[in-house]
Amino acid sequence: MTTLDHKSFEALVKPLEKRVYLYLKKLCREGNLAQDVLQDTLLSAYKHHHTVNEPSKFASWLYRVGINHCKMHKRRQKPVHEESEKVLLEAASSDDNPSDLFDQQDFAQRLEHALHELPEKYRAVLILKDIEGYKAREIAEKLNLSLANVKAISLRAREKLRKLLDPSLE
Repeated sequence: MTTLDHKSFEALVKPLEKRVYLYLKKLCREGNLAQDVLQDTLLSAYKHHHTVNEPSKFASWLYRVGINHCKMHKRRQKPVHEESEKVLLEAASSDDNPSDLFDQQDFAQRLEHALHELPEKYRAVLILKDIEGYKAREIAEKLNLSLANVKAISLRAREKLRKLLDPSLE
């Protein structure tokens, strides 16, 4: 990829920025940290975009840069107990039974906790596949893994998540 001026780079990154941020927010588990990581990612991408050999691989490369910056921030950061972000639930209709809503919220909290218990690679694949809706081939490119590896990690991650949600399965 040739060197881009600021406006050309911005035009290339703008359509990807929101999706990368949302992914980083889920991966880093904190909105403020994700915003910092996104800024570092975009700065690194601007400085090093010329290293991308194929322009069609730019989006995957940008995700990889973001993942690496998230890992670096986590290593530097001391563990802090903050209120974790809530797992998104479908909007409840007005005629929902209050006990059903409680069960949904309880499950959402357990799911959120279980997701955070998964190893980072498992969580990354699950988020991209099941929440973001990416295909296995796209995930392989974004995470720099083989297609077979993505499929295996996805299966293991789902099984581990199932066991975390229902300990009687072990």
